[in-house]
Amino acid sequence: MHFTTLGYARPDGQTSDHWLPGGVARLEWEPEFYKYVRDAFAPVGLMIDFWKETAVPGTNQKLSVRLINDLSTPWAGPVTLSLQSGSKVLFKKQIEAQLAALGSTDLRFDLTWPEQTGPCLLEAELRGADDEPVHSVRAVTLNPPPVK
Repeated sequence: MHFTTLGYARPDGQTSDHWLPGGVARLEWEPEFYKYVRDAFAPVGLMIDFWKETAVPGTNQKLSVRLINDLSTPWAGPVTLSLQSGSKVLFKKQIEAQLAALGSTDLRFDLTWPEQTGPCLLEAELRGADDEPVHSVRAVTLNPPPVK
């Protein structure tokens, strides 16, 4: 979690912040910073509840994706979970979801880790209230179990 958006003000007017010049008055984010934090501030958001860095190929996993609605209106739409290795899609499933106003829920995805090894990207996505994509991403390396 980022400590602050406006952390230090120098007497000559410089700040250590993430706003464009003159942006504090206009509250206009620096675009590269916004690109990386937009999903965290989305009023309809999601989070893959999987924190391991590795998974065993061929094993089954029940993955939970937490949805949160900070809006005072309900939200509904598809939530997609996918696993990619480079440009190759190894797994993709979509579940229709509904969220009450100011509500949250967990979606359960059944995943069998593919029979391959190496780095992968696990990604959940929904279309937020502004119809723009909101993502949660985890880097996972598929490793065979250690030989005993």
